Amino acid sequence: MSGQPYGNDQKIDKILDILSKKKSLTTKFLEFSEKLFIPILLGILAFITSQAGNKISKTQTEIALSQLEMAKSQYKANLQVKYIELFYQDITSQNVQKQRDALSFLELIELDEADPLVEWAENRVKPEVKPQLEEARQNIVSRQQRVQDLQKVNDYKIQIFYNEKRPEQRRIAVEIKNALKNAEVRSVIEVKPQLDKASSDQIRYFPKDESEVAKALKRILDTTYPKRSFNLQEVYTPSKGAVSIFLKTES
Repeated sequence: MSGQPYGNDQKIDKILDILSKKKSLTTKFLEFSEKLFIPILLGILAFITSQAGNKISKTQTEIALSQLEMAKSQYKANLQVKYIELFYQDITSQNVQKQRDALSFLELIELDEADPLVEWAENRVKPEVKPQLEEARQNIVSRQQRVQDLQKVNDYKIQIFYNEKRPEQRRIAVEIKNALKNAEVRSVIEVKPQLDKASSDQIRYFPKDESEVAKALKRILDTTYPKRSFNLQEVYTPSKGAVSIFLKTES
């Protein structure tokens, strides 16, 4: 587990100190509901603004959009505090099932906070909950790896090549494209007919510059499109700024 900056520890301690001051369930529900309606109302505002764009100035539009982004950021921050509140209450409950339930909130908490929270919970959970705590720790490691993989892949264009003589392959290529997009890959993704054959499902890359990108793409594909297993295949002609996925020609 990578170490976290001291500032993060202070931030977590401050939040937990605030949350340790009990509030009524009704108060928490009302506060949460208030935050929940903010993005809905702002979404309506954004829609009205877009529809009436020809009637208001560019400056007014920019101000409205800026306020929308600020409100969205605040809503997200408030929601994170709520998740941490629920985590804190259940972890400190001394109830085995509640402690197990608390660990599920770590998947919803930002990595910068989730990592130190796991370490904080280490000496607070009952022995029966230790296996789930270790599983949560490994999930955080996997999330950290996924963030790193996306950062690498998103700098490259992805080309998916299929055998145009097999119509079903184009459908598979589009499925892979959609799976990558759903996995938050922000690259430009192109689906194209093959110009040369592939003896297996492959990720082709130029080893000098693209090795780490290809490995990152493979890890993403292994989890988002497990229907097919992709092999890493070196090529000797670089395709600047792009990596290629080839479907097995005769599959």
